[in-house]
This record gives sequence, structure tokens and C-alpha cells, in this order.
Amino acid sequence: MKKDELKMQISLINEGDLQERSMQLFEWLHPGKMKNTVQEMFDLINYQTELISVLQKELIDLRIQQSDSKPVFYPMSYTPHKRH
Repeated sequence: MKKDELKMQISLINEGDLQERSMQLFEWLHPGKMKNTVQEMFDLINYQTELISVLQKELIDLRIQQSDSKPVFYPMSYTPHKRH
């Protein structure tokens, strides 16, 4: 995969399932795929750092959304009667 394709995929990370996207990007960024030159190794490190940064931001956003959600009130559908 070329550098431009990787940059595009990282920029499109906001679409789809978080786990699926991260697994796919980690597969593309596997060290065995791009290590012909020292520059490619540095590029790989930069892509991995950018990916981790994007995923961390998204996880923080998800946690904020979860903590902001109001608790749901479920009325009791059945009230037991006292037996005499």
C-alpha cells in the first residue's frame, strides 16, 4: 500500500465500526509491509502514531458520550401485593 493510500485510510477512520477499522489499519501498517528504506520505516512509525492518536481521540469521545447520557427511568411494571 502506498503512502497516499495510507493517509487517506487514516483520514477516513471516522466511518464504520471502530474495532474493524483499527484492525484493518493495523494490518496495513504491519512492519513487514513497509521497511525497504529507513524513510519508509520512519513513515511507518508516523502512520502508527497518527493512527493511535485518532483512535485515542475517538475512544475519549465515546466515553464522554456514554457519561453524558442520562439514566433511563424504568417504571415498575409489576407491584407485588401484600399477603395477609
